[in-house]
Amino acid sequence: MAAVEKRKISEAEMKSYYNLCNACLLLQSTVKSDLAPEILNSICTKDIGEDLKKKFAFLPGGQGKDGAVIITFPEYPCFSEISQEVIQKVLTYMTAIPSLHKPEIKFIVILDRRLDTWASIKAALIQIAVCN
Repeated sequence: MAAVEKRKISEAEMKSYYNLCNACLLLQSTVKSDLAPEILNSICTKDIGEDLKKKFAFLPGGQGKDGAVIITFPEYPCFSEISQEVIQKVLTYMTAIPSLHKPEIKFIVILDRRLDTWASIKAALIQIAVCN
């Protein structure tokens, strides 16, 4: 059996991960509130249709063991060029849809960056975390 490679995680990386976790919790609590219908009405598919067509994030239809909805960020070479506002609108729209049916729903975020460097993965995580 191969030995497990030990890696040290810097304090900055841990802070980024902590910020991402907090952003997810904030997003979850926001979606649980009664504002979900208002948010969905304010962000219509026609308003963000071009952003959805980019497919930098999508709902694959899968669920976690606890019923959490999966949001996937597939390999997307120009992800760093997408504005925070666009990411926030798309994430708000994607989280509002399932939340209308089940307000206590949780979300799993999958960030597929298998072809990228660790630095670009951290940048993508920070970009997603800032969108709270």
